[in-house]
Amino acid sequence: MKDIIQLFENVVNSLNNEITINSIGDVTDGKSTISISCLKWLRAASGLNSQVDISGVVYEVVEIVDSQTIKVKTNIKPIGKVLKITRPLFLNATMLKALSERESILDNTGKLRKDSWQKLPFIWLLEPFNTNENKDIRAMVESSPDVVFLFLDGASPNDWTTKQHYSNVINPIDSLVDAFVNYIVSNKKDFGSISNFRKVRHANFGEQFKQGHLQSILNEKLSGIEVRFSVEVRKDLKCNNCN
Repeated sequence: MKDIIQLFENVVNSLNNEITINSIGDVTDGKSTISISCLKWLRAASGLNSQVDISGVVYEVVEIVDSQTIKVKTNIKPIGKVLKITRPLFLNATMLKALSERESILDNTGKLRKDSWQKLPFIWLLEPFNTNENKDIRAMVESSPDVVFLFLDGASPNDWTTKQHYSNVINPIDSLVDAFVNYIVSNKKDFGSISNFRKVRHANFGEQFKQGHLQSILNEKLSGIEVRFSVEVRKDLKCNNCN
């Protein structure tokens, strides 16, 4: 059978993180305005600005003007036709691994590290999950796991209103969820249909888990979206050693 966790990690690592640049403005007051085709999961919030790569040079996004315009911090006008945004980090929680990754995002006071953008946002596949296996050798679908993902990003709960949680984190994360699900739907080689799909948007996510085993990881510094669905996993027709 296919490794379900590896399949989902492959989805995350295959997400298209390139955005077409329409035009780049001259530098004014240490900023350049860039017209782009779309935002994808870009965000710009105090202490949590996205980083973008244009022709191998990394720039900090200091403002999102609208759905097709951003401003980056620079003293030299960028040159390029495409910008790359940070791909999300994939976690399948064994708890120790998730805790280790959390500690690489937050310092010992619980504040976001300056380089935390490199680890955010992240997509966490919660374990264990139920899997219905199909033992019919004639079937094209070998299993149907019921999965729960947490799509999370950093937040500033002491400084943000609920509206700001949505504009700064949840709305960009919503775009990431869509990209993730759309990739699964388009990958007919590995996946079949998705059913029982549900999204729950959580501003100040950690407040939902003040008790229980998630508390030490999902603290008040994170916001995001909980996603639940069932998905068909197709058989590998090229497998010569299948039982």
